[in-house]
Parts: sequence; structure tokens; C-alpha cells
Amino acid sequence: MLSQQIISITDLRTNTTKVLNSLGVKYIFVNNKPKSVIMDIKKYESIKRKLRRYIMDEEVAHAEKN
Repeated sequence: MLSQQIISITDLRTNTTKVLNSLGVKYIFVNNKPKSVIMDIKKYESIKRKLRRYIMDEEVAHAEKN
């Protein structure tokens, strides 16, 4: 996690448009502790597709063993 990827909940609340326009991946901190991650929709959809494929591959591998 890089320092430019970290944003406080206060910054998110007061500069929402700016944060969303410069997104990428941002780690949201509350009381100096990481609590959440926000990312642009393209990155999210890409991760979701990869996870779905991984789960399907694992299910197939498990079924082949049994």
C-alpha cells in the first residue's frame, strides 16, 4: 500500500468528486486504521471476473478428484 493510495474518511467525505475522479485503488482509513478499499469500476469488474473463473476452476478440480 502506497501513501498516495491512502485517504482518510474525512477527505473522502469532503473531496468525494476529486477522490473518485483520481481513483485507481484507494484505501480508506478511519482513526488511522485501514477499513475499506475503493477502486474504479473497470478494476473491480476485472477482479470479479478473475475470481469467478478461479472459483469455477477450483470447483472443477475438486469434482475431478471425487
